[in-house]
Amino acid sequence: MTRLLIFIVAFVVILFAGCFSQARLEGLAPVSGTVTLDDQPFEGAMVNLHPINVENKRPRLGLGMTDNTGHFDIMTLQPKDGVYLGEYKVTVSKTIAIPKVTPEQEQKLIQQGKPIPEPDIKELVPLLYTDVATTPLTTTIGVKGEKNLTIELKSKP
Repeated sequence: MTRLLIFIVAFVVILFAGCFSQARLEGLAPVSGTVTLDDQPFEGAMVNLHPINVENKRPRLGLGMTDNTGHFDIMTLQPKDGVYLGEYKVTVSKTIAIPKVTPEQEQKLIQQGKPIPEPDIKELVPLLYTDVATTPLTTTIGVKGEKNLTIELKSKP
């Protein structure tokens, strides 16, 4: 759950920074691609590029979210702006919330002024791919960027 919160907070902070700032980072290269799970497009997954060895002295995390075709565009500060040139470890995560009560039970709790139990969070990606320390996925971004980064995940790696 902590990992999910970190991803969500990082994504929101970067998204807001891009929305409310006119600043642009120099030296970024565009990155886009596709994520599949067991050879099928993987919708709703968060793709993170963690800098390992980049040209910029202040490297930043690159973030993206897959659409219904598994396609993603990476952003650092603003949508589709890309990442600095260099080497990255790639992590992928997709979580769902599993409610502990039915909608009817939730309404009853609300009417009674009682707290609603927090849902359980389930990771849909094998943990190997979700942690920067264990992911085998890497990429190197050159001057022209990467327009066809293919990330192939397996349910049973």
